[in-house]
Amino acid sequence: MPILKREPNVYPDNLFAVYPEPDFADQNWWVVYTLARREKKLVRQLRACRVPHFCPFSERRVRSPAGRVRTAYLPLFTGYVFVFGDRDARGAALATNCASRILVPPDPWEVHRQLYQLYRAEAMGLRLEPEDQLVPGQRVRVTSGPFFGFEGVIIRRITQYRLILTVDFLQRGASLEIYDFELERI
Repeated sequence: MPILKREPNVYPDNLFAVYPEPDFADQNWWVVYTLARREKKLVRQLRACRVPHFCPFSERRVRSPAGRVRTAYLPLFTGYVFVFGDRDARGAALATNCASRILVPPDPWEVHRQLYQLYRAEAMGLRLEPEDQLVPGQRVRVTSGPFFGFEGVIIRRITQYRLILTVDFLQRGASLEIYDFELERI
C-alpha cells in the first residue's frame, strides 16, 4: 500500500510533446536545487502556478516493522527539480520558498535530450533506480527494443545488464535493465 498516491511529476502532461525542439532564445531549462526534502512541495506549487517542470520519481518499497510493504515515490534526483520557461518561470520557482538556488546548464539541448529519455523510460512504466556515482564504462546506443535510440553507459550487476541514463550537468543518473544484444558501442 502506498504511503501517498503517486503525484504528477510533469507539467503540462505533454511537456515533451509541446516542446519537442524548444526555442532556447526565449526559454531555457532551469535546474532548481531545493531546500532539504522540498521537491514534492515545489512540484505542487509550480503546478498551481502553471509553470512547466519535470521531476522524475523512483518507486521505493520498504517493509514496516509490522510486516506491511510500504511504497513511497521519491524524487529520482534528490534535491533537484527541472523547470522549463523564461525568467518569469525562474522567478516563480524562487518565490515558492522551496528553492535554495537555481543552476543554469551550459548546454540546454543536451539537458533536454537527457530529460526526455528519462521521461520516456518513466512513461513506459519502467522502474528507474537512482545512480548517484556513475561507474566508468562503455558508452552505448540501444539498437532495438523499446529503448531504441537511447544512449548511455552500460554497467553489469551480478546477473543483469543495466543502462545508465545520465544527466551530465548534475553528474547523476538512473539505470534500467536491458539485454546486451540490444546494444552497440558508440
